Amino acid sequence: MDIIRAFTYPFDDRAWVEKLLITLVITAVAMLLTPLLVGLLGWAALLGYQIEMVRNWRMDIPNPLPSWNDFSRLINAGVYPMIALILYQIPNFIISGTIFILGQGLDAGVVGSALTLFFSCCMLPILVAYNAITLPMYALATGRFVDSPRLGVYFEIGYLLVTLRDHLSAAILYLIFLVIASLILGLLGALTLGVVPLAMGIAVFGALNGQLATEILGKPKRDTEPNKAKRR
Repeated sequence: MDIIRAFTYPFDDRAWVEKLLITLVITAVAMLLTPLLVGLLGWAALLGYQIEMVRNWRMDIPNPLPSWNDFSRLINAGVYPMIALILYQIPNFIISGTIFILGQGLDAGVVGSALTLFFSCCMLPILVAYNAITLPMYALATGRFVDSPRLGVYFEIGYLLVTLRDHLSAAILYLIFLVIASLILGLLGALTLGVVPLAMGIAVFGALNGQLATEILGKPKRDTEPNKAKRR
């Protein structure tokens, strides 16, 4: 696995300017419309775009960035990954929401602040451990989704855990690179008001997911290249 390659590989694509600009626009629109739920279509398309990037990485396609010429296909490809991602994030939502409610609901005195801090300190190790397990699980399942586009691949927990245990060094390296990439993109976000690194993150995290999937699963087990003409 190579984190530098995750940042540089999009520029191997001959149409990288056009494709990344479209990704930027869709990311911005999805962010704006998420409160109206319409933005979920944009996030589904972006996750479908990541699925195509994982596929392209595993197939070693020269132009790694997918085209945005079939928006509905990308939405369809991203619906199951989006549902799985939301379900994976439920514990994060519950714990973070509880901390927020405690902080707002308790008196701002010493006792209230102490209880909120105590709960936060107790939950933080649980959140770290949970995400350290589920982030590689989701990435590996995304790689399997290329071979078998079913929602169930994200919840074959036993298979995912055993496979990651057997490839523990790759899973740990993936987590390290994920943290480094998030810090770099977060710094860029502070300098560019957020949207640009978030759009770039679609490509970077897609590359990291593709690297982990390739390391563990190898090339796709069937011809999954989209829109490929049937062989005679």
